[in-house]
Amino acid sequence: MARQEDEVDRRRTLLTIHPDHREAVVTLVQRQLQPVHAALAALSGQEREHFMRGWRVLVEAMETA
Repeated sequence: MARQEDEVDRRRTLLTIHPDHREAVVTLVQRQLQPVHAALAALSGQEREHFMRGWRVLVEAMETA
């Protein structure tokens, strides 16, 4: 894994996964996100819009805290 400071936002550190481990990491992330995808798929379009709006509001609040 390689670390690099984000040129745009110095508070962030960007990580690059070594190619030998990339497939395992992608598989793990996909498995962990599957319940999120299933939950979003069960919502109507309007419900998804409201859900995503709520997440944006939460993220903005956390960024300003």
